[in-house]
Amino acid sequence: MANYKELYDLSLRLFFEEKARFNRIDQKASWFFSALTLLLAIAGFFAKWMIDSLIPPKDALDVILLLVGIILVGAIGLSWYLIFRVLRVAGLANIPLDDQSFNLFANHNDATIYWITSQSIKQFRDANIEITNRKSEVLANAYKTMVFSLVTIIVFGFLYTGRLSIEKNQDGAAIQKGESSMCEQENKPTPQGQQKPAGKPQATEPTTEKPDTSVSLLNPQYLTEGYDPKLMIKTGQNNPSLTKTGEKQK
Repeated sequence: MANYKELYDLSLRLFFEEKARFNRIDQKASWFFSALTLLLAIAGFFAKWMIDSLIPPKDALDVILLLVGIILVGAIGLSWYLIFRVLRVAGLANIPLDDQSFNLFANHNDATIYWITSQSIKQFRDANIEITNRKSEVLANAYKTMVFSLVTIIVFGFLYTGRLSIEKNQDGAAIQKGESSMCEQENKPTPQGQQKPAGKPQATEPTTEKPDTSVSLLNPQYLTEGYDPKLMIKTGQNNPSLTKTGEKQK
């Protein structure tokens, strides 16, 4: 009797361990999915740059960058597909609790119950092992494609940096060439009969004119800010409004 009980306990423990392995594979697939999202963002940046700068290709380096970029996009797409296959919902076999189970426990002795239950759990575990092994194999392939995608991104990054440096050197050479041509044009001797415009205006000679002292001086205009009868009489101004105001003040 104890042997059958021990067999049942062992079968039950291994059954739940297999289900835990299934859950661990799903958890690893979720981690890979997060890392793949980062790789996809980097690949998206490179893909946009390729469309804007490498189509159509101008030299051999552009062709190599296009090929590496296409391989990179294909590898990331394959990794995405494999990880989604791992995360796909799968039906696992579980220990039943139905009428058949109740009949087993009600109509048979303990030894039979332990033996039949252990045999059933073994079949359930074998079916789950097959499902989990398929998921594990797909996850391993997804890991390989992700590593390949990472290596491809590194190679593409080196080629991308090299192309940017080449463009920078070409732009610098073009700027230097333009500056040298401008200097040559400025230093080119002018033809005979033509003169360069003077850099500074010529100074005008001082005039010797004298003022006419017979012209009358200008008359001042008084702007009164307050009422002052003395100032009104002294200046000879006749302002009715001010006079009325003065009368009122009296």
